[in-house]
Amino acid sequence: MKEAKALVRQLRTRGINAQLQYTSYKSEDLNAAGRIANKSNPYLYISLHHNYYAQDSKGYFAMYNPNDNQSKIVADRLSNAIANNGIVRQKENQPNTGYIGELNALNKSTTGVLLELGFFSNGTELKNICSDRYVDYVSNKLADELVKILNEQYR
Repeated sequence: MKEAKALVRQLRTRGINAQLQYTSYKSEDLNAAGRIANKSNPYLYISLHHNYYAQDSKGYFAMYNPNDNQSKIVADRLSNAIANNGIVRQKENQPNTGYIGELNALNKSTTGVLLELGFFSNGTELKNICSDRYVDYVSNKLADELVKILNEQYR
């Protein structure tokens, strides 16, 4: 949540109309998130997450809609934008195979990307992803790249 709030602040500072949406983290809420976002008909839908998996899981990656080339391009650009963070290592981006309903529920005109920014289940990574240094780095770099993407693709 810290990254999301910081990213929205950074985007608004750069003149971008960014909105923040919260869920209770239950799968039905995540599935509804895309449908809720559709009411605003956004150009881009970026979903920020922290995952909980095996204790030794670590790293960050992006998920994209495999039927939307623009989604893959945006996922790769955002993932690469934060690659040099020196805290959490980059993993290979993955196509969304359908279990992330929020990406599947988006309007066809909306490009959606989900960023898994680290794992709560790994104690060391949890400390790192909650640090102000990581949050500031990620929010600044993502905001910079999102502004570039919006200026190139949607103006």
